[in-house]
Amino acid sequence: MGTLRFIRNLLALAALAVPGAILAAPAWLDSRLPGVPIGTHVEYLEDTTGSLTLRDVSSRPWLDAFVQNRSENLNLGFRDSTIWLRIRLERGAALGPWMLEVSYPMLDNLQFYSPGSTIPLVAGDHTRLSDRVFADRHFVFPVDAPDLGVNVYYLRVKQVGTMSVPIRLWDRASFDTAKRDETFLLGSYFGLLFVMMAYNLFLYFIVRDRAYAAYVVFVGSMGFVIGLNNGFGGLYLWPEAPAIGDWAQVAAAPIACAAGAFFSRLFLQTRIYAPRVDRLLLAIVAAGVTMALIATSLPRVIVFWFDHLIALTTIIAAYGCGIVAYRAGFKPASYYLIAFFTVFAGGLLMVARNFGLPASVFTDYGLQIGSALEVVLLSMGLADRINSLRREKEQAQGVAQERERTAMLLRESEERMRYQAQHDPLTGLPNRWLLRDRLLQAVARAKRDRTAFAVALVDLDNFKTVNDSLGHDVGDLLLVEVAQRLSGCIRERDTIARLGGDEFVFVLEDLAAPEDSALVARKIIDVLATPFPIAGELLRTSPSIGISLYPEDGQDPDFLLKFADIAMYRAKSAGRNCYRFYHDPEQLHAYDKTVE
Repeated sequence: MGTLRFIRNLLALAALAVPGAILAAPAWLDSRLPGVPIGTHVEYLEDTTGSLTLRDVSSRPWLDAFVQNRSENLNLGFRDSTIWLRIRLERGAALGPWMLEVSYPMLDNLQFYSPGSTIPLVAGDHTRLSDRVFADRHFVFPVDAPDLGVNVYYLRVKQVGTMSVPIRLWDRASFDTAKRDETFLLGSYFGLLFVMMAYNLFLYFIVRDRAYAAYVVFVGSMGFVIGLNNGFGGLYLWPEAPAIGDWAQVAAAPIACAAGAFFSRLFLQTRIYAPRVDRLLLAIVAAGVTMALIATSLPRVIVFWFDHLIALTTIIAAYGCGIVAYRAGFKPASYYLIAFFTVFAGGLLMVARNFGLPASVFTDYGLQIGSALEVVLLSMGLADRINSLRREKEQAQGVAQERERTAMLLRESEERMRYQAQHDPLTGLPNRWLLRDRLLQAVARAKRDRTAFAVALVDLDNFKTVNDSLGHDVGDLLLVEVAQRLSGCIRERDTIARLGGDEFVFVLEDLAAPEDSALVARKIIDVLATPFPIAGELLRTSPSIGISLYPEDGQDPDFLLKFADIAMYRAKSAGRNCYRFYHDPEQLHAYDKTVE
């Protein structure tokens, strides 16, 4: 014990001689901290034996042995070690709460000590989710600065792997907002992977080409690796079983490399275009599967280097195969080459981070961006590959099929264009042009069957106030909700259309009596009386309704609309939230567009 103490003291004295061993300036706790990196405000001490305690590092000689970190994000490359971080935070008049986030989710064990406390808050991928303070994909600790001035915190990090400790400070409101945005973006990314997998799995069952199945396995394994690197394994898949995550960390990358090599063989047909490299790809498949099976029984340092070696070998070999296949005339290889270049660039950034490159948005998310482009391009390449492999057969049998397919696409395109031209893009209701067609049809049916129908024009009261006070986005949401409620007021054979702005038109056919349209008007008033919960507000609106009748008020669709408009303004003049009938065509000449 005496010898060990002597060595520790000697190391402390040596650290004091290092120019970087100076006190870092404290980070300022402001009322707004939108994820501010504080790496340059951090001092660290490496504990290679893992034996130092909080009492040791907070007293001499270790107190003076901390070294100031010079970059925004602390990254020491591969380590099988423990480091202590001293974080000095200065609080003024601002009040918390604040959050300290360690945004590298692959760290094994973390212990966070607040001022005056000897009981740490724990986190890490070797820690159960229920033992953490916050259930987040990153490691998050609350910061409650008890004193004005400088408060000193200690963070102990034990890691076998990449020792990257990017630390950011947040105020709680900014943290919650950023996490919502982050969840949306990452959810979109994994949603894209899922859609592409499902689409190509469907194609596999249709065409029975093994390359599609290999694509699904490759994209799934790649997404699994990226999910691990983003901390979703411990958050969703095995929150209370970190031992599974420990195996997954070392096994996922070799499996993904094996899946990528196997997919490359099938996609590029390397047995035909590059038989020598084909054998290398087979070796990568075998090595990746073997490493996944035995990884947990090997020292982590060996697994670390092997994972990076097999990843680089897979990328280089696969890219070389693509070049050989393309030069041999296999045109779908062009998609393949572009796809692997994007993921190659993102993978290089991740590898560089693991070897000490300071963390940034490019090192953290470059692989996601590259892989998202890759899965889309590879799917396009698979489609092109199928076309290339079956071109002769399609030339012999596909002329008629192609014509039929083109005609169907044209019909679908025409139907889509017709729908878009005839429907309001916001509410999905028929627009002015389709409304006129429906009115013409209603007139024709009414003449033929000698029946009556009504045109009811609904204008929302005080809608302009909503737009002016809460913005057009909220106004649009209100219009959508209003349209949904109004749609429930009519029968299947009736029509509701959006005329424009906050005006809606009902065409109520086959009426037994004018009072039937009044019943619908009262129903509209009732359904709009309930407030609309939108954007955290309870919005209220009411309808002013004008009704014209066929054939009493006229037989021309344009006149019926104008008469309903006049009646609507009468309803507004009568106090709003009511309905009025148009009975006197002579008042058309007195129609005043300036009425509110």
